[in-house]
Amino acid sequence: MVATGGSGGRPATRPGGSQQQYATRTLAVALLITGIGLYGALASAKYHERAVYHLDQARALTKTLKDLGALGDDTHPEQHRQAHYKNYPRLHRFRMHWLWTGLHLATAAYGAALCVVILAG
Repeated sequence: MVATGGSGGRPATRPGGSQQQYATRTLAVALLITGIGLYGALASAKYHERAVYHLDQARALTKTLKDLGALGDDTHPEQHRQAHYKNYPRLHRFRMHWLWTGLHLATAAYGAALCVVILAG
């Protein structure tokens, strides 16, 4: 039995068994993959920028509250931070920003490579 895949009775796969056809009609999909990857990388970078901004704001407000005497000057946050680093000696070094941006840039690179293969073929 041969699957036709809605191709008017023709087999859905090429004689070699591969479904990959790098025809110019698939260029739009490759461009879409590239665009989605670039959008994701840009969105990840923007979310990182906003997170850094809000963290800086929180640090400034905390400093102001400490200067006013409204907050105690304890060392508990540093102790918790060091315990966390001890529990996760490798993982704490990875920044989520780079992992997400890298994933999206890899997706964009994959789409760009598909574009090159399609246009070269």
